[in-house]
Amino acid sequence: PLDLIDQSGNVLDKENRGNTPVALDYKKMANNVPVETRVRNTYTTTSILEAERTILGIVDESLAGPALAPKVDEAYIAEAIATKERRGGVMFSSEQLAFMRGTLSSGRSVELVRGVAGAGKTTQLEVVSSAFKRAGYSVIGCSPTGVAADNLRRGARIDSHTLASLALQVESNG
Repeated sequence: PLDLIDQSGNVLDKENRGNTPVALDYKKMANNVPVETRVRNTYTTTSILEAERTILGIVDESLAGPALAPKVDEAYIAEAIATKERRGGVMFSSEQLAFMRGTLSSGRSVELVRGVAGAGKTTQLEVVSSAFKRAGYSVIGCSPTGVAADNLRRGARIDSHTLASLALQVESNG
């Protein structure tokens, strides 16, 4: 069943739902730019809300700590970009190039990406994955649903799993 959750994360019972506005307000930083999302009358499950809070906690810890992700050498980045442009018939915009280079050289453990459908997010992730692999790193993708994981696998050529299956693998392997 779906529950109505207020801005404090409390489940509202049927008597308290009425016209109570719900505003889940997450304010985070993405590349030092505030990101704000407001949603009204949001229905969710308590398990999804808890998962979102866990993810946001990990993001907060990651952004507050030292850079832990590998930094890829520019030669691998340039090679991955050139290969995709040549073989894929793609010409990346300056914004797309800045995203890919920034992601691959920042050392940040978490990158937030937002764009309209067709903006090239999946294509850019394919290049990012390719550059990491050229530099000798393994790349694993995860998505909340099997459909999204399949899309990431097919579209960006990234070995992808659902969050649930990845969590189960980690739990099983200690």
